[in-house]
Amino acid sequence: MTARRSASSARHGRGGEAVGYWAVARLQPQHENAGLHLRLNGYEIYYPRVRERRIRHGRRIEVRPPLFWGYCFFVVENGVWYTARWAIGVCDVIRDGVHPARVPDAVIEEIRARERNGLVERPSVLGLSLVIRCGCYADRSPGIW
Repeated sequence: MTARRSASSARHGRGGEAVGYWAVARLQPQHENAGLHLRLNGYEIYYPRVRERRIRHGRRIEVRPPLFWGYCFFVVENGVWYTARWAIGVCDVIRDGVHPARVPDAVIEEIRARERNGLVERPSVLGLSLVIRCGCYADRSPGIW
């Protein structure tokens, strides 16, 4: 469910004026395919997925869960977003007051820049050290107690 157009190329009208912006829809549980209904309603959507390798029943498998569980990006064009709010599988639209909250194009571009073969690659955290600076575990070395 990934639209392959540039985050900013499809949302500028004649003369360069902005006619659309990215917003976020909160999806109903177990309705991750709600992005399909948004697309059928005419919205450009972006539903980034990650590549995870897990061990299940003693076998190594690769799963593709969403990057943001229960959320989907979509483009609001010409201020029309009510049909996205009432699409099948959508709980609500994340709002900033009365109107949908705007997601900067740079955020979408950064997520897309991390994609490899349509899946977002998470940075590896192996080998990083942890330092606790405050709280009841401050100044203790990390490890199993």
